Amino acid sequence: MTGELPAQPRLTDRWNAVRAAPKSLGSEIFSEEIWAEIARSLKLSRRELQVVRGVFDDRTEYNIANELGISPHTVHTYLDRLHRKLGVVDRVQLVLCIMREFVLLTLSSVQPPAGSAHATEPAT
Repeated sequence: MTGELPAQPRLTDRWNAVRAAPKSLGSEIFSEEIWAEIARSLKLSRRELQVVRGVFDDRTEYNIANELGISPHTVHTYLDRLHRKLGVVDRVQLVLCIMREFVLLTLSSVQPPAGSAHATEPAT
């Protein structure tokens, strides 16, 4: 259809899901697909992602350890490595890093509107 902007459901759906989610959801604010994208983008291992999600849920190292079946010391070691890997110094910055990555992934999935300087010309 001429003159209409292409639908951008991915950005809109993601943003609406974040806005509508209760604050108590923690890691459930993102779908499994989104978590997988974040993990790929940040090059997180499966275990690192599990620890990050525990932090996102505001769990203590002890609680994360119990849930994962590992020692609290091991969780602490994972957190230290995550801090270095992601360039953060504490849990708050870790959560903000994840949120920033979500925003960057979301924005990178958006196609420019038709007619913008960045839109590609249709093949003829």
